[in-house]
Amino acid sequence: MAVIGTVAFAGKVLSQDAGAERARPDKAHTWLPSMSPRDTSPPAVTPTPAPTPSPTPPAAAPPPRTPTPTPSVSRSAIAKAPSPSAPKTMNEPPREPDRAPAGNSLGPGDSGPEVVELQRRLAEIRLFYGSPDGRYDDRVAGAVGLYHGRTGPRSCRALRDGRVRIATLWRVAGMRVERLDHLVLTVADIDATVDFYTRVLGMEPVTFGGGRRGLAFGQSKINLHRAGHEFEPKAERPTPGSADLCFVVADPLERVIAELAAQGVPVEEGPVERTGALGPFVSVYVRDPDGNLVELSKYPG
Repeated sequence: MAVIGTVAFAGKVLSQDAGAERARPDKAHTWLPSMSPRDTSPPAVTPTPAPTPSPTPPAAAPPPRTPTPTPSVSRSAIAKAPSPSAPKTMNEPPREPDRAPAGNSLGPGDSGPEVVELQRRLAEIRLFYGSPDGRYDDRVAGAVGLYHGRTGPRSCRALRDGRVRIATLWRVAGMRVERLDHLVLTVADIDATVDFYTRVLGMEPVTFGGGRRGLAFGQSKINLHRAGHEFEPKAERPTPGSADLCFVVADPLERVIAELAAQGVPVEEGPVERTGALGPFVSVYVRDPDGNLVELSKYPG
């Protein structure tokens, strides 16, 4: 705009001077040295360089096709700006770091891969619902309580402080032994063994499977193999006198001791306090005809 305006003004001056010169032909081209400073003439325009067009258009001009970056914003600042597609986390609560389990147990407040595995196994048996997030919260504690309720009083006592042993994790949703059904004793003389266990301990003799013999008590039994004539499959090294057995008796222990004396069976040790599958009890020890150690125990109450 500035260049175009200057050229138009110079053209107007030249047209006026040309008319004056036509009226005075003898004075042609004599006006240049005597021009006043106010005159805008070609000699004044010629040495003045034309201003270079600015790359940034004035405010009144329409915006250029390619916008020029603002000088105050650097390329590095633009590169560090968050992507519009980046997830917004400003409203999410801060996540606490995983807390490793203490010792050999898991409990409220613990977190990490062990808790994830526990949640998955509890979900398999339909005690835990939701996505495993690795946090031992009230949901996990409730599911573990239900699981312990299925597995007996000892497990419930282990949960008094809200914790669960890590070993329990590997039992959840896995194979679980319910009880002992029977065991096998290899003996030197089946008749002598049957006599001792029926006469002294009150077991019932049984015959099964084409003449095989055993001893029944409660919901379990003992199968008998004669040494050198075992049934297949058998233990790797079946040996008379190598067993160590514990039986829970129904009678008070004082009466058991009296009956042993009446049968001529010496007490090798006891009464002594021991710990069984369900907690503490009191025991006495005797030997059977093969020298197997037999523990007779009574729980309190």
